[in-house]
Amino acid sequence: METVNAAVAVGAAEAAKVQPGEVALEIGFGAGLALETAARLQPEATIIGVEMSEDMLAECSARLQRATALDTSKIALKMGDVASPGGLPLADESVNVIYHANCIYFWDPLDVALAECLRVLKPGGRMVTGSRAAQISQTLKLATPQGEGPFRHMQLDAMMAAMEKAGFANVHVEYVEAKKLPQSFTLIHSARPKE
Repeated sequence: METVNAAVAVGAAEAAKVQPGEVALEIGFGAGLALETAARLQPEATIIGVEMSEDMLAECSARLQRATALDTSKIALKMGDVASPGGLPLADESVNVIYHANCIYFWDPLDVALAECLRVLKPGGRMVTGSRAAQISQTLKLATPQGEGPFRHMQLDAMMAAMEKAGFANVHVEYVEAKKLPQSFTLIHSARPKE
């Protein structure tokens, strides 16, 4: 599965443009490819990963232990569920940037998950949502009505409307052709207003 999703995972980490001294959060890091990518791209940042699967947390931990020439002292892995109130084990306004790939489909309820993202983002903080929703719908024939089936949120405009309703600003989509795989993907960019 990591091979299939590698382009969008790495694309989301790259698009986050984590800066020195920033705190970045990856939600649903899975086996840890994007988390490792972000840490390598910006070794002067703190990278936090939150995952709801103990198996994935263990797999990512093992990946980081095997990684060469990677300073893991600024990487923290935590258990949590973005779709539960207070489910992200982080303080309010403690994160500069959030990125995630191929997990928004499963956030239920979506409004609670987006409220959690806003809660932990600093004013002016940004979020990058990597998605292969259109491709998954076509390939697996899961183009079910919004909110039905195993993939609950598959329409990009519905995702973007939910982000705007939750309070995110500057919500826009970027279409990306994969560099190594013949699959395109999208990045939804959004931000918490500076207030």
